[in-house]
Amino acid sequence: MSSAIGFTARAIVDLKRINRATSAFHGDYEERARKREVGDKSETRVAEALQSLKAHGKIWRYHRSWYKGELDLQKIDFLIWPEPSYMVGLQVKSSINGLEKHQNTSNVPCVVVRHYHVPLRVLAKEIMQVLGLSTEFLEMAIRSSHSDFLDQDEPTEEEVLLDQVNQLVDQLGFDDLEPLES
Repeated sequence: MSSAIGFTARAIVDLKRINRATSAFHGDYEERARKREVGDKSETRVAEALQSLKAHGKIWRYHRSWYKGELDLQKIDFLIWPEPSYMVGLQVKSSINGLEKHQNTSNVPCVVVRHYHVPLRVLAKEIMQVLGLSTEFLEMAIRSSHSDFLDQDEPTEEEVLLDQVNQLVDQLGFDDLEPLES
């Protein structure tokens, strides 16, 4: 007695197609989840820079949009009020490719944040430049070796190294490796 099930050649081809489609779906899902995680890290880093700018009186306030909320669907990750009577949107991207795609479809200012080891004051300066706001106070802070402006949240040497290793893994295309964490 044989318990093997016989399939026609057509059925075997159909089963292979279903298997490939299922694998592609799961691969796409995992890739989207990885990209979402990278995007969350980038947005969190921008929020830290905006919070520091707010604490130092350089912007009046800011609001981070909800994931898949109305603002997010309009390609706005943050609303920033440099002063009470003036508001501007900001989109955050994690790659130059993402920036280029965004620029082709939207007029919302955009900042690229992929290197998490960049000091907050440098990121804050880039945000201010993208928004067309004065960066003179940040340039002075960057030049000053005694300035503690935005230094309280600097990453440790270990965090910088982990970020660099994770970037290298991304560049080399090892998609099946999980990001390293401290």
